[in-house]
Amino acid sequence: MSRRPVLKFILLISIIILMTNESISQQMNGYYSSSYLNRNTSSRVNAMAGAYTAVVNDPNSVFINPAGIGFLLNKPMFVTSVSAPGIGRIHSNLAYGQGIGEHFGIGFGINSFTSGQFQGRDIMGNPTSTMRDWQYSMNLSTAYSNEEYSFGGTLKYLGRDLQGSGTSARGFAFDLGTKFNVADLFSFGAAVQNIGATIKWNTPNKTVDELPVTVRSGIAVEFGLNDKSIEQRTSITGEVDTLYIPATKYLLVSFDAVFRETDIAPSFLLGAEIVPTELFAIRGGFNVYGEDNGTPKLFPVNIWGAGISLRPKLENAAFDLNIDYSVSNEYILGSGVTHHISLILDFK
Repeated sequence: MSRRPVLKFILLISIIILMTNESISQQMNGYYSSSYLNRNTSSRVNAMAGAYTAVVNDPNSVFINPAGIGFLLNKPMFVTSVSAPGIGRIHSNLAYGQGIGEHFGIGFGINSFTSGQFQGRDIMGNPTSTMRDWQYSMNLSTAYSNEEYSFGGTLKYLGRDLQGSGTSARGFAFDLGTKFNVADLFSFGAAVQNIGATIKWNTPNKTVDELPVTVRSGIAVEFGLNDKSIEQRTSITGEVDTLYIPATKYLLVSFDAVFRETDIAPSFLLGAEIVPTELFAIRGGFNVYGEDNGTPKLFPVNIWGAGISLRPKLENAAFDLNIDYSVSNEYILGSGVTHHISLILDFK
């Protein structure tokens, strides 16, 4: 193994230790509204157990770390995903992102979570109407970047409708994030989610729910499996120029530390993606530290995911297509498993 991969591993382990020692925060009341915002979006993010803060190289950035939008190319990219976590619930999202000029990026996303239908009842227990709980956010992101770093922000419009009752709530939240490419060795990402997040109900007492802030940071390192450096001597000056050809086959390893105000302890998440061929990828991830029935524990493995990505070659299409599928943990289902499917359209 060359010195460069060895250095990557050393830096990776060093930062993991530092993050472990520094992840300390205060907690708040254990109940909170709009907890669907803490669910991972897309098959890829779920497959990697949410270890994505420093990866964010697609429109999912609008839901996790808006700084990733700043590194997107100047062409449209779309991600749409759907999950069925059981009991009639559907979690779906759609995101768009692209670079604008040399230093800016924009993104937009809709994150939706609906319950199954249930029977509404009045204060006396008498049936009223069939109801459904619909929660959603509309995210607008922008970011500034250069070759080494990116900073971004997301404005979120939050909505909740108890359909069939006339009861609803509205609110806003803000996310901030950053991403650094460190000496072409690894990337570092950090984000603060749900800053100032509240939703106000249209009930007679105008109840206001506060949402907990989430702080997340992570690192990601990519090991190229077929990258090349070609040296060419110019015919004019005779100097040797080195041409670097990026890898199309690689191993990506990511590590996240995530803490919410409601948590007893932070969660440390490890994710990986290997692309042995340009036609498909294999992913997996789990939590190496976190809560287990209210007690902090090493290797609880109660957050996990696994999945694949199929990448057919579409020679005459206007876009590249990824078809992603994954499974992940689901606490309240008897099987403990839920399924996710995503489509990624990356226009050429």
